[in-house]
Amino acid sequence: MIGDVCATLVDVIDSTVHGQIVQGYLQAFGHPEVTREQLQQLLDAVSGFLDTVTARDGEFAPRGGWAPHATADALQLERALELALAERDRDDRARARHREARDRIVAAVLAMRTFGLIMPHLIQTEISIGTTALNEGFEVYVDGTIRPSADPDADICSDHREHRRSELERQMTAAVATRTTLLDSTADALRKHLDLRPENTETSWVIDELTHHDPHTDFVAQFAEAVPLLPDCDLKHLLARLVDGTRQARERTNNQQ
Repeated sequence: MIGDVCATLVDVIDSTVHGQIVQGYLQAFGHPEVTREQLQQLLDAVSGFLDTVTARDGEFAPRGGWAPHATADALQLERALELALAERDRDDRARARHREARDRIVAAVLAMRTFGLIMPHLIQTEISIGTTALNEGFEVYVDGTIRPSADPDADICSDHREHRRSELERQMTAAVATRTTLLDSTADALRKHLDLRPENTETSWVIDELTHHDPHTDFVAQFAEAVPLLPDCDLKHLLARLVDGTRQARERTNNQQ
C-alpha cells in the first residue's frame, strides 16, 4: 500500500517536472528572434536522434535503452518543439485571417463608395426623363413604362405622340434597368467581398473577426447610412442585416471583455 502511494507521488512529481521543463522550452522558443525555420530544423534533429536511439524490432538494445537520460530529455524537447510550432501555425493562421478580413472589408467599402458615386447620376437621369414625360402629358410607372394620359383632351391617336411616348419609354426603361443592375451587382459584390454564403446571409465572419479585435470601430457605418436612402430591394435588406449583425457582434465582444 505504501509502495503504491510512493509510486503515485513519484509519477506526480515527474509529471510536474516534465511540465515545467516543457514550459521552460516553450518560453525560450517563443522569443521573437527565434524563427520558425530554426524550430523546424531543431525538431528534425531531435526526432532524428530519437529515431537513432530507438531500437527497432529484432535489434539488440541494453536494458533501459540507449542513453535513457538523453532520450528522456530529447522526448521533452521534441514535445516542446511540436507545441511551439503548432502555436506558431495558429498565430500565422490568425494573422492571415485578420489580414484577409481587413482586405475584404476595404473591398466592400470601396464597392459601396463606387455605388454612392454612380447612383445619384442614375436617379437624376430617371427624374429628368420622368419629368419630361409628365410635362408632355404622359403617365410614368415604377417599372419604366410610360402610358398615354387618361386626359380625354389628349390626342392619344396621334402617330407623333405615340412615337414620342415610345421613345421616352425606351429611355426610361433603360435607365431603370441600369439602376436595377447597379443595385443587384453591388449586392453581389458585397456578398463576395464579405464571404457571405447562401446558407448564412445573416452574419459575415469578416465583420465578426474585425469587431472581435476592435469593437469600437464601426466598420459598417457607410452601410447604415445607405439603408434609409435605398428603395425596397435586395441591397437594402442585405445592408440592414449586416448592420444588425455587426451590432450583435459588437455586443458579444463587449460582453466577453
